[in-house]
Amino acid sequence: MRRTLLFFIPYFVFNMFDLITTKIALSSGAALCELNPFYRMLPFNEILKIISPFFLLALCVFLYRLSRTEESRRKIGVSSARCMLAISILFAAVTANNVCWLILSA
Repeated sequence: MRRTLLFFIPYFVFNMFDLITTKIALSSGAALCELNPFYRMLPFNEILKIISPFFLLALCVFLYRLSRTEESRRKIGVSSARCMLAISILFAAVTANNVCWLILSA
């Protein structure tokens, strides 16, 4: 679970950078649009985007605590760490894309 917590930090940071760069890019007046359909449909998307990493972490910790054997805890810990790492890489790519579009549209 230590690795899961370690990979949670960059996931949360990149998630916040994505929120900030998306807000800046959409308010810049350039001919950009948000590709995420949930961003337009949900009026409380900012709050959901801030809270969602904590829900994912809570789910991982809950599953880890719920498991009975050490082998299943190890599998859950490795799987959740891989999940956090993959999501961190995904949000790093999304944030890099947002920054590139901000630079190119300026």
